[in-house]
Amino acid sequence: SNEIKNAVAGVNLNLTGIGKAQLSIKPIQSSPPKLTADVIDNFVSSFNGLVSLLAELKIETPKDEDVLTALSNELGDIINAVAPENAENTFRSLDQIGIHRQTDGRLEVNEPVLKTAVESNPYAVAALFTVNNRGVADQAVQFTDPFLRSGGNVDVEQARLNTDIDKTRRANENLTNFRNSRQRQLESETLGIQTSAQTSLLDGSTIGGILSANAFLPLEGSGQPVASPLLYSQASMAFANGVRSGFSSLGVRTTV
Repeated sequence: SNEIKNAVAGVNLNLTGIGKAQLSIKPIQSSPPKLTADVIDNFVSSFNGLVSLLAELKIETPKDEDVLTALSNELGDIINAVAPENAENTFRSLDQIGIHRQTDGRLEVNEPVLKTAVESNPYAVAALFTVNNRGVADQAVQFTDPFLRSGGNVDVEQARLNTDIDKTRRANENLTNFRNSRQRQLESETLGIQTSAQTSLLDGSTIGGILSANAFLPLEGSGQPVASPLLYSQASMAFANGVRSGFSSLGVRTTV
């Protein structure tokens, strides 16, 4: 039967023949060309920032130069990649839309060429950057994700550096404490030596040594030894004591 009932409430459809209709499916333009160009400029700026960072790290950490050079080369391979040819690829490389890689690895944008490409076919330009996870931006994200994601290589390296910093800080603190301890010990020992020397002088234990050491001094200009003032003083005291003792034995008091 060519009659369709109840397909639409209250309506009966009678089919009278085979018809033809041409459908045209186009993507809905969700952003103007200017926005697409801005996004591309941001991508270029971010890429150049990464290249600059790798170049700086080569200088700061020469031991990692081989690894950093390999990373730079891999980034270059991503940028220089050519998309597989198919009917949907109006553009197959960044060069075709005015983005060129320089000898230092950075990207340079020919703004007039990029503007023309974006205005003529913004969707083909977008597909060059991201399509089926194979676009330039897709591959760049896949390349950097292991380094930048939470718990990735950068986080692991940062954690290692933080540990090294903590170890160095603790070592410096221990060294400072040891130095202060040794300084206090030396000060205590020095004070003990000074106190001991003063006590010895006061109780006379070193006077004999001082007198004997200074009993004879060389005569100035002759090199011949002469009695020192200390020796004269000793002799005088001995003489006075002898005189006092002699007179005392005779019953005479003396004030010598």
